[in-house]
Amino acid sequence: MSLTLTARQSVVKELSKKYRKATKKEKSKIIDNLISLTNYNRCYARYVLRNYQYVRCRSKSKRQNKKKYDEKFLKELKKI
Repeated sequence: MSLTLTARQSVVKELSKKYRKATKKEKSKIIDNLISLTNYNRCYARYVLRNYQYVRCRSKSKRQNKKKYDEKFLKELKKI
């Protein structure tokens, strides 16, 4: 069963706090738990837990550049 993106992010957020303070054996259990919940690769799960504050999803931003061609010109290009 796959979790939604926001659910995975909240799980990683909570587990990363515990992961930083855990011993080596506890870290292994936390990683196993995260893998079973999210279906992440083991190496990626470790990376996400260690670098949670740096790993973020990119937000979709609006187009920054202005359009180069107007609608009339684009219709003519599509004919070609």
